[in-house]
Amino acid sequence: MTSNIAILDPRSKKYHDILKLLADENCLAYNYALSETIRLMEDLVRPNERIEERHVIDFALKAAKSLSDYKWTHYNDSTIVQLELFLNAMSSVLCILSQSVDMIHSDTRVSLYKSVSKSWKVYRKSNYINANIMFRLREIRTCLRIIEDDQSNLENFVSTGSKVIETIYNVVNSEYLSALSSVTHVLN
Repeated sequence: MTSNIAILDPRSKKYHDILKLLADENCLAYNYALSETIRLMEDLVRPNERIEERHVIDFALKAAKSLSDYKWTHYNDSTIVQLELFLNAMSSVLCILSQSVDMIHSDTRVSLYKSVSKSWKVYRKSNYINANIMFRLREIRTCLRIIEDDQSNLENFVSTGSKVIETIYNVVNSEYLSALSSVTHVLN
């Protein structure tokens, strides 16, 4: 029993150290944290096996939140490489989350989707074509679709119902442009 505790402590310390580095503004430390996150997550991936270790799930949730909060402050020749590393880390973390949890907070999920959107904008601003980035963006989207948010079905129904009523109202008032935008919101 004590041997398991001794094995878990260094791993937990490693997770904690990486989370601190993910919050660091230093580019080199951040890149190191990204590569270590990728390495740790890839060591955990097993096909068709659910991950039950609580400290791993906590690390993945905190890493996902940290990655979703990243602000792109510089655009230069290394941006595309940084983006590829960043998306690889996010993809690895979300892969672990999709294997270990069924649901995350809706705020975290929205933040992750916004981060993917920002990453797409950064990629579009670059003058490079990188298939790895496109693949990672799709993989992240797939993982996010697997993981549901914590909104209840009633909240979703009320939200969708109000948008449907708004659409009908706009059509009746001949506000076709507003109705079209309402329909697109309902479909999303």
